[in-house]
Amino acid sequence: KALLIGGARDLSPGQYDVAPPEVQGRPDFGQGWGRLDLAASLMPQGSTVAWWDDHSDGLTTGQAVRYQSASETPLWAGAAGGALRVTLVWSDAPAVSAAAAHLVNDLDLQVIGPDGASYWGNGGSGPDRLNNVEAVQLDGVRPGSYQVVVQAQRVAVGRQPYALVVSGALSNASPTV
Repeated sequence: KALLIGGARDLSPGQYDVAPPEVQGRPDFGQGWGRLDLAASLMPQGSTVAWWDDHSDGLTTGQAVRYQSASETPLWAGAAGGALRVTLVWSDAPAVSAAAAHLVNDLDLQVIGPDGASYWGNGGSGPDRLNNVEAVQLDGVRPGSYQVVVQAQRVAVGRQPYALVVSGALSNASPTV
């Protein structure tokens, strides 16, 4: 699921010539995560490279996994102006229908740029507390070393496995975890 969402195409501005546009950008209520593009998901073209982690060991509350560059080779040395997409997906445990919050196990996605700026999943100014799919898309990235952090905010049931997909103009270096 993370791989397919990571390669999906944005449908902006939509199919109708209206103002404001019916589709504002991924994700939104008009298009969700966009149109699936199997070729872009499985076989990125040009300088785009995809890297993923099927983290089946899972996390418990308070644990975090930090994906960062090895000191000698930046992991994500994006070409200037290129795009960087990071997608985190997990299968959540079922919630009680009358529960105030329907997300049982809550993981957070944070991308830290070379200048120290933080980007949170789904475009928020902080952690997303509603969804089990979180994504960060940076257009026009600055070259440099980017860190990706997956944090277990709350894991009420078992250990929470997840899938993480990163795509863009990535270096060939493997991340340190």
